[in-house]
Amino acid sequence: MLLAFYRIANSFTDVPQLRNKVRARSYLNWLMKILTDSNKSVYHFLFARSFIRANDYGGIYIRLIVISAIILIALPDGWLQLVVLLLFMHMLTSQLSTLWYHYDTNMWVDLYPVWKHEKTEALSQLTLRLLFIMTAIQFGVLLVSSSWQVAGLGLLIGGVYSVIGSSRFVHKRRK
Repeated sequence: MLLAFYRIANSFTDVPQLRNKVRARSYLNWLMKILTDSNKSVYHFLFARSFIRANDYGGIYIRLIVISAIILIALPDGWLQLVVLLLFMHMLTSQLSTLWYHYDTNMWVDLYPVWKHEKTEALSQLTLRLLFIMTAIQFGVLLVSSSWQVAGLGLLIGGVYSVIGSSRFVHKRRK
């Protein structure tokens, strides 16, 4: 009973009794090659690894894609589908922006000799790749559920938002 209360309270604030679990997930190691060029900098590797291993980021990514696909299928063919596509891409960008703070409490990361712009570039690159993947999936859903014109426009809007969102919007919440 107390654990259920802690889980509800953890939705609104940090509860010390509940720790985020990190799993190895070695079966997802192939994703590292898609998500990052790990030789570029430390943060390219760390952000991609955190996305895969931490429960928060990968889970919300999958959930948002599935929910957006269901809504896109349920909506009638037209501009409302494009608005929903853009809305879910923005929601995902907002969620990925919290990845910036993932290592702020880890003192070992401060020992790495990296510039701040490398951290910014790493988050932008990971976000760009994840948004492109989301755009491709939503394009496929739109091809099945609507006309090819709407699907093509969705691909164009998703591609443009991926570039702008990964370079600007993902860094907006940062102080």
